[in-house]
Amino acid sequence: MLNKKEIKEVNINLLESMTEYQRPLNHEFVAEKSRDDVFDDNAVELVKVSVREDCSLKVGDGQHTIAICRNRGYKKIRCELRYGLTIAEENDWFALENTKTRPQSSKRIWTSKIRGSYEKNIQEQNFNNTINAIGYRLALCDEKTGDGCINCIDTLFNLFKIKTNHDFIEIMSKHKSCFNGSNASLQAGFLQGVFNFFDIYKTNIEDKRFLKVFSNIDSNDIKKESENDKYTKNIGVKYARVFVKYYNLKLSKNKQLKMSKLDD
Repeated sequence: MLNKKEIKEVNINLLESMTEYQRPLNHEFVAEKSRDDVFDDNAVELVKVSVREDCSLKVGDGQHTIAICRNRGYKKIRCELRYGLTIAEENDWFALENTKTRPQSSKRIWTSKIRGSYEKNIQEQNFNNTINAIGYRLALCDEKTGDGCINCIDTLFNLFKIKTNHDFIEIMSKHKSCFNGSNASLQAGFLQGVFNFFDIYKTNIEDKRFLKVFSNIDSNDIKKESENDKYTKNIGVKYARVFVKYYNLKLSKNKQLKMSKLDD
């Protein structure tokens, strides 16, 4: 039965929708496509179903088709059934099927990549493992929001790709030590600002001072100041300017960081 594939009609009431793979059900779309003058029996697409070891039928693509056919009184529906898939292989298959016609949300794509096969998603899964090791988590489909949860996954992943693993971990670990995963500190601009700050001033920054200064500053205050900065449109630079300002407070002039470096 390993990875067996077949197409056959299945009792529509036995199908279980896997919402973590699919878009939210659009009830207006379902109602529109169910109308007598719109519905086309010949246009009903195959529903993609993973048959688990316990014989449960998990739908990864086709929940709108199922809802429309239920409205039309269908008792059975044609499905593509796959047997013997691991959860990772299931994620790979459903992620592929769900992005063929319309793009999925970033959160759903990331959820499938993190739970998919390592061979196909090496960099994404290494990124997730690194984030978890630091003490943060990515905002995947079933992840609780709040402090420590990163919603701007694409932004941080791009920073992860251009940094060495050592540098990325070092910067994010300092970030966590100071801001402890507050929601404001895990927004895209804030994170870009932190990386800009360390990229430009890394040879001039004293770690002890950085930790001492920013452990005593509310990340929401940093956010407000950066948003009020009219000097530049670059959001990362806005935040970096605020970091320089606070880092320089009460420092002798010869030890202060030069704000002008952010203009280079």
